[in-house]
Amino acid sequence: MFTRMGTRQRAIVSALLVGVVTFLIISGAFKFLASTILPPLNPSNVRVEERYGEITVVWDRVGEYDIENYKIYVDNSEFVKLRNDVDNYLITGLDLNQKNNIRLVSLDSTGRESSGVVYTSTGNSSQVSEVLNTLDLSSLLLRDNIIYSLLLALGVLLLNSWVLFFKHTRKSFPVTGIYPSVALFPFFVLGFTLYDSISNQVTRLALVLIMSGAFSIISYIALLTNNILHGSIQFQLPLEQAAKAVQFIFSLLSTYLIMVFILGADIDILRRLLFILPFIFFYSYSSIWFLRHLRKKDVLNKSLLITILVGLSTLVISVWPIDSVYSILFSAVVYYILLNVALENRKKIPTGYWVEYIVLIGLTVIVLFTTAFWGINGSII
Repeated sequence: MFTRMGTRQRAIVSALLVGVVTFLIISGAFKFLASTILPPLNPSNVRVEERYGEITVVWDRVGEYDIENYKIYVDNSEFVKLRNDVDNYLITGLDLNQKNNIRLVSLDSTGRESSGVVYTSTGNSSQVSEVLNTLDLSSLLLRDNIIYSLLLALGVLLLNSWVLFFKHTRKSFPVTGIYPSVALFPFFVLGFTLYDSISNQVTRLALVLIMSGAFSIISYIALLTNNILHGSIQFQLPLEQAAKAVQFIFSLLSTYLIMVFILGADIDILRRLLFILPFIFFYSYSSIWFLRHLRKKDVLNKSLLITILVGLSTLVISVWPIDSVYSILFSAVVYYILLNVALENRKKIPTGYWVEYIVLIGLTVIVLFTTAFWGINGSII
């Protein structure tokens, strides 16, 4: 049945699969499967207090559904086995003159143990307080969201190869082969991040349905657009210009989301550039690659030039005394103008375009100066 499907039907099926997988991930089915296959996680934020031969151990319980017990080992011998609703224990009877290895593990319903969180006692009467296996919840959620987004992007990569109506070549694969995955990745991260920011269960359920539908729609558009562009490599297609316009919009929106995530994060400028610039280069190269009048060397040079200029603008704006929302806006405007100019087929850019660019730059400069904070004087207005 699947072999008889046309390109549009394959794109529809693929988009629906993306929506279904999104629903399974957010609804907990993916976590259920992962916890069934993988060993249990260690208890987190384990607080250890040692005093006069007694050790108090307090921990954050593991959130996996199949955790049944916690165990504490002393010198590799089982000391106590606790229920899954217990999160603290007082270890007594230890020799004050001997160091002991204390290991806390979690057990799942199949009897598998986690690797364990280990603490070595001082072997004297010292009073010690220590926190082990610390986990920042926000960092943990971000890590999970990136993993889920990468899994969805990998699925789109495989589905894209199925949708295309002729096979990749060695030259086309770096562009049309992976473009939908890279373009959709920031949208996936945004969706999962929005979901984690909401605590109301009814709102969460509504968002799950909205996200699943939205991911299906944008996946369908991305796959169909990419298929048209892929076909334009060999044939002159009537929808080619429309597909290039859609790709341009995807590149701008994806770049803006990447900038929101990275420039809004509390990391140094070098790491910001390290994360942002590869995406800038890829989106630029993928768009310029379809300009038939350019040699591949020219495509590479234009893409590198755009990447360097965006990097320099980001570097400059990172030290400008403004809020991150304005620095993101500035970098996005710079990228928009540069990509527009690079994609222009005409030898002479129309005057109206230059007016638009000058107005954008002028408004951006006004925002930079009127929202900046200059020492004790504050903002200009």
